[in-house]
Amino acid sequence: MKKLSALLLCCLLVFTALPSAALAENSGTAEPLSGDYIEGEAIVCMETSAAGMRSRSAVPELLANAEVLMTVDSGDTDEAQPQTFGLRSASSQSQVLALVKGEGRTTAELIAELENYDQVVFAEPNYRVEEYTDDAALTEGLEEAFSAMDENTALEKAPEAAVADQSQKAEDAAQTADEPQKPAADENTAEAKVDEAAAEAPAKVITKDMVSKDVSKMTDYQWGFDNSGQFGGKKDFDMNYDAWKAQNTAASGTDPVVVAVFDSGVDAENPDLAGKMWTKPADVNLPGGPHGYNPAEDNGDINDDDNGHGTHCAGIIGAEWNDIGVSGIGRDTQIMAVKRPNDTAGILKGYDYMVQACGAGVNLRVVSNSWGIAGQSQSLSRAVETLGTAGAISVFASGNSDLDIDNTSFMAAALKDNPYAVTVNATDYQGRRSGFSCYGQRVTDVMAPGSRILSTFHQNQSTETGKVSAEQYYAEFDANRLYYENFEDKANYWQFDGAQLVGNSGSYYDGQGVLKTDVTMETKWISSEPLDLSQLVKADASGQRYFSARAAVLDNEDVDIVAMAVKVRTIGEDGTVQMTAIGDQASGVNGGWAAFSGELPANTDYDHFTVEIGLKTGKVNAHHGSMQLTLAAGTVVLDSFGIGSDAQPYTYMDGTSMACPAAAGAAAVMASQYPDQNAANLAARLVGSVKRDDAFTALCVSGGQVDLSKAGDPYPVINRAIEDGNAVTVEGYFFGGTPAVTLGGSDAVVKETKTTADNKTTLTVEKPEGFAGGMTQIVVKNGDKTGQGSFELGARTDRVYYDQTNLPLPQDEAFYNMDGGQLVGYDGSLYYLPASNVISNTTTDVIWRYDPEKQSWSTVALPAPVTNMVGTTWNGRLLVYGTDLTSNKIYFALYDGSNWQMLEYGEDQTAALSKVLLPGIINDGSRVLLFGGYDGSDATSVYEFNVETGALSETGITLKTGRISPQVAYQNGEYLVSGGFALGWNLGAVQDVELVTEDGSTHIIEQPGVTQEQQYGFTGAAVKGGYQLAGGVNTLNNADTYTLASGGNTLEVYGKRAADSALITPASTAYRGHFYVLAGSNTNEAHRVFAATAADTLDQPGDKTGGSVITPPADESSTTAKAGSVNTGVIVQPQYAALLSLALLALIIGGCAVYRKRVN
Repeated sequence: MKKLSALLLCCLLVFTALPSAALAENSGTAEPLSGDYIEGEAIVCMETSAAGMRSRSAVPELLANAEVLMTVDSGDTDEAQPQTFGLRSASSQSQVLALVKGEGRTTAELIAELENYDQVVFAEPNYRVEEYTDDAALTEGLEEAFSAMDENTALEKAPEAAVADQSQKAEDAAQTADEPQKPAADENTAEAKVDEAAAEAPAKVITKDMVSKDVSKMTDYQWGFDNSGQFGGKKDFDMNYDAWKAQNTAASGTDPVVVAVFDSGVDAENPDLAGKMWTKPADVNLPGGPHGYNPAEDNGDINDDDNGHGTHCAGIIGAEWNDIGVSGIGRDTQIMAVKRPNDTAGILKGYDYMVQACGAGVNLRVVSNSWGIAGQSQSLSRAVETLGTAGAISVFASGNSDLDIDNTSFMAAALKDNPYAVTVNATDYQGRRSGFSCYGQRVTDVMAPGSRILSTFHQNQSTETGKVSAEQYYAEFDANRLYYENFEDKANYWQFDGAQLVGNSGSYYDGQGVLKTDVTMETKWISSEPLDLSQLVKADASGQRYFSARAAVLDNEDVDIVAMAVKVRTIGEDGTVQMTAIGDQASGVNGGWAAFSGELPANTDYDHFTVEIGLKTGKVNAHHGSMQLTLAAGTVVLDSFGIGSDAQPYTYMDGTSMACPAAAGAAAVMASQYPDQNAANLAARLVGSVKRDDAFTALCVSGGQVDLSKAGDPYPVINRAIEDGNAVTVEGYFFGGTPAVTLGGSDAVVKETKTTADNKTTLTVEKPEGFAGGMTQIVVKNGDKTGQGSFELGARTDRVYYDQTNLPLPQDEAFYNMDGGQLVGYDGSLYYLPASNVISNTTTDVIWRYDPEKQSWSTVALPAPVTNMVGTTWNGRLLVYGTDLTSNKIYFALYDGSNWQMLEYGEDQTAALSKVLLPGIINDGSRVLLFGGYDGSDATSVYEFNVETGALSETGITLKTGRISPQVAYQNGEYLVSGGFALGWNLGAVQDVELVTEDGSTHIIEQPGVTQEQQYGFTGAAVKGGYQLAGGVNTLNNADTYTLASGGNTLEVYGKRAADSALITPASTAYRGHFYVLAGSNTNEAHRVFAATAADTLDQPGDKTGGSVITPPADESSTTAKAGSVNTGVIVQPQYAALLSLALLALIIGGCAVYRKRVN
C-alpha cells in the first residue's frame, strides 16, 4: 500500500529532507507508458516432439530458436503423491512452454504466425507481472492534484516560520531599545542564543525511573494469528492456531514442509529467517544457490530483496518461534526463495525450477505468489497445474484494487477451475474485508489477515549511492529504550498543543490511552512540550538514535487514511535553534496504524527535546478497481512515542500480498498434519478450513477466513461441474458418504457417488425438474456442513435471448488483447476498432472485419499501428482516427474496403487536432463531429471536423459528463453518447448515458433498476424511433438490453438478453436489420459475448452501399482474409506534452480488466 501512502504524504506542508523509502519509491518523473506485455515476444505451448529439440531442422525457424521455459503436463498426467516423486524428464511429458522472440514482428504478428503451425497448441503474449505491494490504481499522477489543492488552501503557518518567529521574539526580548544590534554569532553568542531559547519554555526533566520498562513482544501485535482485541480489534478474529498461540516448540515428528516464496527475494540473513531457510542438499542437482533460484539471472542470487516485500512475506510464513521478533504461522516450515521476474517467461522458469525441486525429492508443498498478471494467462495456469501434479499448490493474492473480480478477467478468473490454485482476499483486525482488497464470490477462495501485518523486513536497501539500512525502530519493543510514552499515566504524560489525552477512543495501539486531535482540510500541526533528556543521554552510550510514533484515523465514513510528518528541535553550529524534518509516513487504508521511524540528527537538542507532528487525513474512493485519494477532515489518534537506538529488520505492511503468505503458511501447516494427501486435496482443505462469517458470504467461495482449527473437518469444496445432458457431474472433496446437492436452489437427486484413492469424490446428479441452466450455484451438503460454487451449465431456459447468441469470434489472439472497442458497420461488414487500449497501452497493427452473411472474421492491416482507434462512415468510406501512444502520433485515414488513404493536413490543422485527443466520432449525414476526449481533463466539448481540410470548429454543444473515447449514435437530430472512460470516474467506465440535441440541449438518461454499477458502462446505437442500448444489469427484470425513445428520458427494458453474464466493456452497432453487441464476459471460455437481435435499423450516413437487411446463413464458418494494399501518408504529430499527460493518466489504471481468449 506504499503508493497510496505516498499520495497523502505529498499533501503535507513540509517533507523530510531525507525521504522515507515509501516516498522515495514514488518520487520523480513518471515512467513512459508501458503495456501489460512485452512487445515482440510470445509464450508458446507446443508438442515436445515438435520442440526440437533433437531435430531442429524439422520445425519452423521461430520454434527452433525458442527458449524452452518448462515442460508441462498435457492434462492427462496423474498427480504424484507426496514424497513419492521421481525426477521427470522432458520426454515423459508431451508439451513445453517456450519464449519466442519476433525478430522484427509485433506481438500480434508473431502470435498470428505461430498459430498457423501445427505443432503449436496455443500462443499468448509474454505478460508483465505486477507485485501486489501497492494499490496499482494509484500512482504519482495524482500527487500534482494534491499539491495544487494545498497551494490553493489557506494552510496553517509552517513550523519553520513559527520557529523563526520565536527566535526573533527571544532575541528582541533580550535587547533594550537603546542597545545596538548584536554582531554575527560566535561561540559566545551561540551559547547565548541557546540560553535565550531555553528561557522561553522550561523543559520537563525526565529521569531513568520515569521511563517504563514494560516492553511488549512483537508477537503480541500479530493480530492475524492471535487477536486479543489489540488495536481495538475484534477479539478472536484470527487464524485460530492453538499451537502458535501457545508457541508450542515440541517436536512434530514430521519432515519440515518447504514453502517457496516467489517474490522480490528474501533476506536470508534476517535473524528471524536465517535458521528457517531451506538449504539445498548436496546430492540434489538443481540450478540456483543454496536457498533458492533467481530465474531472471539464472543463478542463486535471492538475497537482494529490492523492497523488503519478499522478506516480509517469508516472515509471515515461517519466522522462527524463539521469543525474539515475530513468529511465522508455521513453526517447522522452511523457506525456499524464488526471486520473481517481471514477465511471464521468467515466472514459467521459476515454476520449472520448483517442478524440478519436487522431482528431486524436496518436500515442497506450497508456493506463495503475491503478484499478478494483467490478463488470463493460459501458460501460467498450465504451469500451476504441472506443479500441482508434482505435489505443490499455488496460493495467489487477489489484488489491491477494491474490485469485485467475478466480472473481470483478472488472473484469478483464469485460475478459478484449477484445482491446485487458491486465491486469497485480505481482512483487517476488526473482522472486515480490508478496504483495498479485491474479492469475488465465484473466483476468489478464502480470506486471510492482510491489514497492519507486522513481519520481517530486509536489513539493507539498495540505492543509487549503495546500500543503506532499511531497519525500523519500534520503541514499544526496545528493552533499552531511552524514553517511551504510551499515554497510560493520565497524571504525568507528554503533552502536545493541539491534542488531548483520551482514555478509550475505540482505537488504540499500546494500552487504551492515546492522544486525539481533529484534522481539517488544512495540515494540522501539533507541538510537544519540551523534555529535558540530558540525564538519560549522558548515561546512554548508543550511537544513532531514532524517534518512533504511531498514528491512525478513527472509523469514519469520510476518512480512512492519515499521513504524518515529523520534525525535532536541533541546534545549528552557530547556535541557531530550528525544527528539522526527520521523515514522514502514512497509514494503510481503513484506519491502520501508521508506524513512523525516523533517525534523530546528531545535533538534536536533548536538553529541550521538542517534536512537531504534521497531520493530514484523506478518503480513498474506489470506482471499479480504480482508486482516487481526496483530502477529508477526520479525527486522528496517536500513541507509542519513543526514543532509542535498537533499530531492527521488521515493519508493518498492508495488502493482499500479506494475506497470501498467511494462507500459504496455513497450507504448509496442514500439509505437515496430513502428509499423505496430494496437492488437490491440500488446496481443497485450505479452502474448506474456514471460520464463516455472513460478511464474507458474497466475497469468496468459502465465505470465511482461514481457520486452522477447522482443518480436521473442512467444509465441502467443489472443484468442477460439467453438464452432460440431463445430468451434472460434480467433483470435489469432503463431500461425505451421503451428500445432498442443490442446483440453483432446487434439490437434485444424486444418482452415483465415486471416491478415488486421493479422496476426491465425483457425484453424478440428475437435473431437477424446471432446471433453468446458465450460471448456477451448486451446493453440496455433508451433514451440517455445506460447500458452494458457481458454474456455467448451459444457456438458461427461463430467459429470452437475442436471435443469435453464439456468433463466431476471431481465431486471432491479438483480438483478445484489446481492452475494449467500437463496432462500426461499413459496406455490409462490421469493423471492430480498439477504442479503449489507452488503459493498457496495447498496440495493434490490424483491425477486425466481420462478414454477417458468411459469419466469418478476417483482419485488415492498418496503415500504421494504433493504441486507440474510433471510426465512422463518410462519403462511402470508413473514416478512422488512430492514436499511437508508443510513438506519440495520431492520424486520420480513409478505407474503401481494399486500400487506405492517409489524410494529410497543414501545421495549423495539426495543432488544432492536438487540442483534443481520443474523442468519439460520428457522421450525422451533414457533418462529422468529435465528442469529448481528453484536453487536459475529461473533455465536454463537441467539435465539427472538416475531413477534407482538417479544420475544427466549435459547435456550441457541451456535454454534461466529460468522457474519453465515448461511443456516439445519431438519429433525427439527436446524439446518444455512452460508454468511454473518465478521470471523474477514476478512469473507470462512465455509467452515465447522455442524449444531446443539435441545438445543444442535453440530459442524462435515467436507468431504473440498474442498481449494480457494472464496471463497464453502456453502449448504444440508433434505430427507428429511438435507440437500443446494452450494458448494466437491471436487477428487477434481469435485463441487459434496453430501448430509449427519441427525446426520451428513461431506459425501457427490452424483452431479450444478450447473455447471462454481465457485459464487460460492451460495443454495439445497429446495422442492416440487426442490433449487434460485442462485449467481454467472464463466464465462458472465450471471455467474449458476440450476439445479435433483429432491429428496425436506419440507413447509415456515409455508408458505401444501400441498407438492405442481411440474413446470415444457418451454418457457421471462419476464414482469414488478406488485407488490401496500404498507401502511405503523413502521420499527424500532436503536441507531445498532451500525450505525455495522457500517459500519466493511463498509469492510474490498476484494476481495469483486460479480457483474453486462449485459442487452442
